[in-house]
Amino acid sequence: MDNRFRFIFTALGCSIRAFREYCRPVICIDGAFLKGRYWGTLFVAVGKDGNNQIYPLAFSMGGKEETMTWTPFLRALHGCISDIPDLAIISDRHHAIIHSVREVFPNAHHGWCNHHIKGNMRSKYKQTKHIDGLFWRAAKAYRIPDFEDAMRIINEENPSTGAYLQGIDYRRWARAYVPGIRYNIMTTNIAESFNALARHARKLPVMMLLEFLRSTIQKWFYSRRTMSEASTNKLSPWAEEKIAGDILKSANMVVKPINMHRYEVHGVAQSIVIVDLCVQECSCKKFQLSHIPCTHVVAVARFQNLFDCYQWVSKYYSTEYWQAVYRESVEPLGDPSEWLRPENLPTIQPPLMQNRRSGRPSEQRRRPSQGEEMFRMCNLRRIDSTV
Repeated sequence: MDNRFRFIFTALGCSIRAFREYCRPVICIDGAFLKGRYWGTLFVAVGKDGNNQIYPLAFSMGGKEETMTWTPFLRALHGCISDIPDLAIISDRHHAIIHSVREVFPNAHHGWCNHHIKGNMRSKYKQTKHIDGLFWRAAKAYRIPDFEDAMRIINEENPSTGAYLQGIDYRRWARAYVPGIRYNIMTTNIAESFNALARHARKLPVMMLLEFLRSTIQKWFYSRRTMSEASTNKLSPWAEEKIAGDILKSANMVVKPINMHRYEVHGVAQSIVIVDLCVQECSCKKFQLSHIPCTHVVAVARFQNLFDCYQWVSKYYSTEYWQAVYRESVEPLGDPSEWLRPENLPTIQPPLMQNRRSGRPSEQRRRPSQGEEMFRMCNLRRIDSTV
């Protein structure tokens, strides 16, 4: 061994413990280039809390994105979270990620980021910007007939684009075909937003970058704990907002009971769905795929003269779970002069750089995938839990 730096992995115990117990089992992974003297990659794994905010799980630094760097990162992550039932992992279609996820998390559903698929589609087939809305309509459709209807229009508008999308496994990107549950997480934007937050810190030395990330999480845990403990509602603000929107949309729906548990709901455009409260399903599929009551379930609750429909909301969106996620504190490292240092601690030398970048380091937040357009992420306000 030449004692040269190759790879470092970091995960905070409080983040891991809370994720396993109180967060939706969906993880987004992404990599971003480092900008310092010794360039490499920052690897991140993040989830979402019950308020739909970014929840950092683990991060590491190593060489470029390839199997020999992604696999150690995912193995270390698996060592922290172990096997979680119904786990979904979302990423772009980098060949190294596909191989590593298959090897380390063979039982997880590996879904692909729709933002990257759209970008690659636009790069491969020009003049497809007008197809974007149809693509998202297909990707986010809850029912197979709705998906097929959107795909039919895409094929009519641009046969080449339709053929391209048909060549991608629907189970990886189309919600109607996903064998697991991705909830509302259809892209890796939350992971990319976390990388964007660290865009200036990514030019720092490794230890300073690690401390920046740790201190950021410390701040988030404190502010979100304060926010959640001040809440007097049963659900997180994000979930409350979702249900409030469904209440408005359900105002004119007509409910016809079938029996004590099943109801026929007539909605807009002569649509008719069946709600089964016993098994918590709606034929629109949104109820069981999001674990939040859809407009049809809200209409049934109104028909039953119920004050609310909280009984059918997943526990992941409850204020109780939201508070539990941030119950533990992220502790500071303290003054380095007071650290206990093991004897015979080896000195780690900087990594060997085969090729040095020319010019000044890039100031881009991240390197775009092929066909992807760079834009200002307006939703970065979600990164800071104080807003």
